[in-house]
Amino acid sequence: MISEECITYDWIKSNSKKGHVQDILLEKMIRALILLEGLAESDLNFVFKGGTSLVLLLDPIRRLSIDIDIITPDKNGLDEILQKICEDKGFLRYERNFRQDPISAEFVEFSESVKSFDFTESVKSIDFTESVKSIDFTESVKSIDFTESVKSIDFTESVKSIDFTESVKSIDFTESVKSIDFTESVRSDEAVKAPALIQKEHYKLYYESVLGENEEYVLLDVLREEILYTKTVFTDIFHEFLLTDGENIIVQIPDCNNLLGDKLTAFAPNTSGIPYQKNGRDMGMEIIKQMFDIGCLFDEADDMQVVAEVFTKFAETELSYRKSGANCIDVLNDIIETALAICLNEDRKNTNLKILNRGLVSVRSYIFSGKFNMNQALIASSKTAYAASIIKTDRVEINRFKSAVNVKDLKINGSLDTKTTRMLKKVNPEAFYYLYQISLISGEE
Repeated sequence: MISEECITYDWIKSNSKKGHVQDILLEKMIRALILLEGLAESDLNFVFKGGTSLVLLLDPIRRLSIDIDIITPDKNGLDEILQKICEDKGFLRYERNFRQDPISAEFVEFSESVKSFDFTESVKSIDFTESVKSIDFTESVKSIDFTESVKSIDFTESVKSIDFTESVKSIDFTESVKSIDFTESVRSDEAVKAPALIQKEHYKLYYESVLGENEEYVLLDVLREEILYTKTVFTDIFHEFLLTDGENIIVQIPDCNNLLGDKLTAFAPNTSGIPYQKNGRDMGMEIIKQMFDIGCLFDEADDMQVVAEVFTKFAETELSYRKSGANCIDVLNDIIETALAICLNEDRKNTNLKILNRGLVSVRSYIFSGKFNMNQALIASSKTAYAASIIKTDRVEINRFKSAVNVKDLKINGSLDTKTTRMLKKVNPEAFYYLYQISLISGEE
């Protein structure tokens, strides 16, 4: 169990200086791992994933990550678990954080008509741009206020269902559901089923920072879904910057091959991944975090067949949530083009190099024990493009760069034969080597 000494002023200051990272970020990550301990001690069936899981999976630690991401097939609420974590782990309180995510059940915008929607948790708002026939509630609501006419409302116990035959403007709920705004008439249609929506929940757990008088918080992201990983491992919640008392708490995480397949889908800003902008905010740093992680995981991966299998599962699932017309090949092309834009320092098909370059600068605050310089970014981007190219061409062998490799006699042909790649041969042979491998694969297609 993580010792309370880890969240003292002296411990955080000394270790942040040792790791060349911001003290506020180190404190957040330690608090996040304390939250993870509380979840692992509960009876919740989950797998710990995302960037923070790499802190436990890879040694030495590569970058700071301050959120907890879990996937669970359980449908039960987390209130009791989170309340106990607050009481036992020194958090002040927790709050549900409602995000306006167009593919999340917390804020759902229907671009086509649906027949029904089932609520298993509270949501903040749902905007319908087309028609619906009915809404079924599995949780109770306190009141419903109509500002327009409806034909009938059938209540059994709390509110079981509402059938609309005429238009309504809004329904305001004070408990389970806060509001539903209708922008068009409601009518019967079965074109889209609500169960296709991703079931996500977001929580903030607040704590009193030892670095100042302000409250800080860590984020918990919960994905309600069947676990798609093919292999997970159990590992201690422990690392070199942590002190523990007694036995370490164990948590389940994906292995490197599985996590690499998952991470690749997140580095595809035009298809399955983190977009270039979200709610008006540049997401370059979050995109680059994925690339950094992919570069680290690529070094540890030993079964590209598993990586490809997991990638396909997660890509298809994510595309279905977004109701996208894209397929897995489109996602792989998106990954390759985005990575090559960074590696070749040029805008390519549907890329935004300005946002990516700003992300390369911003992410440095999260890199542990050293800066993430341009040479390292070029290597990470070339590995990312190469990993996606292996999957795209149904290969399994990884031809890794070794320091003894002499790239002098290697020649890149085709579209990758540019001034930049020829320069990389001299200044960054590792990045050049992976671009060379991509050119070989492309030439064999």
